[in-house]
Order: sequence, then structure tokens, then C-alpha cells
Amino acid sequence: MSENHLFVDRKSGVVRGMAPMLAIWAEFFRQFPGYSNMVVRIESADILVVMQGYATWTEDAPPDRAIWTARLSDGKVAEWRIFCDSEENRRNLLLPLT
Repeated sequence: MSENHLFVDRKSGVVRGMAPMLAIWAEFFRQFPGYSNMVVRIESADILVVMQGYATWTEDAPPDRAIWTARLSDGKVAEWRIFCDSEENRRNLLLPLT
């Protein structure tokens, strides 16, 4: 994660900076220790990586489908965004990126 990391959630909530993001992730994983992302498709071009998959929160909860994007800078994740897995977002994000 870059020092000037940008995180944007599905509702366009924004967190800027590595230190605040690390604090938020620490609290998030304290509240949801069973959370994990399962990636089923990855596309990449240059500095952009697009991942499609789902998150799981607990064993008995249904999968939470999502699309994640990561923009890289100097070998680190400079931006991480979460999108709803919708037809429109798939069309906009998962087409060949060239």
C-alpha cells in the first residue's frame, strides 16, 4: 500500500493515506474475523488490475458479489476501489483494458 493510498467503497466513501487505512482495516477485521475475498476473474493492463469475485463474511452468509480495482504505483497499491457486481460495472470494468 502506498503512503498516499486512496480507498473508495461502494458508496463512494473515501479514505486517504496508508495510516488511516491500516487503522480502518484493523478494526474491520476485528469486527469481521471471518471476512475474505474470493477472486474468480482477473484482468490487468499497465497499472490497473480488475478483479471479479465475492466476499464472505461468515460461513452461513450468502456470498457478497463485488468487483475490485487496484491501481499500482511503484509496485504498491495506490488505489483500491470496490464496486457492486452489476451488468453495467462488468461492462465498464471487465472489458479488455487495452
